Amino acid sequence: MTEEELTAHMQAEVDELVPPKIMKLIQHQHNLIMMFDFYRSQGGQTPPYIQQEMGRAEKAIIIQLEIENRQGGAYHELEKKIKEGVPENETRKSNPLRQRLNESGAQKQSRFARRGV
Repeated sequence: MTEEELTAHMQAEVDELVPPKIMKLIQHQHNLIMMFDFYRSQGGQTPPYIQQEMGRAEKAIIIQLEIENRQGGAYHELEKKIKEGVPENETRKSNPLRQRLNESGAQKQSRFARRGV
């Protein structure tokens, strides 16, 4: 396997493991860091809007990483299965509808029946 093939193979593995939204946010953050370094290398001050955007992008990345971590990667796996054509009912367990009491509290209704759906 040549170095180019190995690099392409490794890139495909990374693309498969990292959700697209996180990948885009990290690429955006990387671009901002490159701009920050460019201004610094020229001996200038980085514009405040670039610094603010760097902070905003960092917060967005952290939020998305926390979401992905809470899901244990489950959402990414589900999305992958759906793209491969696996029907949704085979990828997760169905949960019964939650029951709620109506205004009188005497009988239970599903949340959809109460809305007239």
